[in-house]
Amino acid sequence: MERYGKGDGLLPAICVERQVQYVDGVLGFYPPKYDSYRTLVIPAFLADMLEKLLDSHTSPWVFVGVDGGCLAQTDFNTFYWRPVADGSEEQPRRAGGQLRPAIPAVPSFKAKRMYLIWRGHKAWLDEDGHSRYVVETRMGHELPGVEGTYSNLTPALERRVAEMLQARWESHRETLGPDEAVEIEPRPAEARVSKLVREAMAQGVTKPLDVLREVRLVQPEAQYIPMRSALQRERARLRRAATDGAREGRSSPVRFPLAGSVASKLLVRGFGAPHR
Repeated sequence: MERYGKGDGLLPAICVERQVQYVDGVLGFYPPKYDSYRTLVIPAFLADMLEKLLDSHTSPWVFVGVDGGCLAQTDFNTFYWRPVADGSEEQPRRAGGQLRPAIPAVPSFKAKRMYLIWRGHKAWLDEDGHSRYVVETRMGHELPGVEGTYSNLTPALERRVAEMLQARWESHRETLGPDEAVEIEPRPAEARVSKLVREAMAQGVTKPLDVLREVRLVQPEAQYIPMRSALQRERARLRRAATDGAREGRSSPVRFPLAGSVASKLLVRGFGAPHR
């Protein structure tokens, strides 16, 4: 998580540095839309959520699928957004997987596109009375003429954005019932599985079922699919490390450095993008 401002009371922030897209069937990093590189301050509640999310797994991607893989490699609208927005019936347990409970629909998003989240953020900024320059800069747009040339985005203006978004969140929580206003806690189980997989592979255990047996000696409840995903990620990491080592004249693999912080239209450090 980045920090923005000067002196004491620095604000949590995220950097928009790149976007992740498929080009000719290959997933890669590209400049943000309109080359709109920028830093976005975020409210305290969102910074806390992101920190807990990052603590819940060891993937190089900020947001991961249920199997620990990259969200860009799945049909996000069909398998994630629509079940959450429209609701979904209970899904039976698959081999090695987990039972997915019924998901109630979200009335304000039912049958609507995910872009409403992006557009809704702008509506909140407008409703809260932020200047047009503040709003458009945050959205990654440029204002023409005198207004765009001579306006500046100051720490005080950024702080006001973060404080008003925080106030909106706290006001929303006051409307929730006791069963809805729950605290979000990290679930480190998958992160622990990934760590155990790395340790098993470091000892020369590479076959999936053998790795699973090693993992279950420490974590008996470990499921096959998350373990297999962790195994695939570790193999990919080692391949990249070996390639990097060969390019730099090293004979042994080195730890693959994660890419820099990223933000997407969801105002987070990347929709399927790596974090530090």
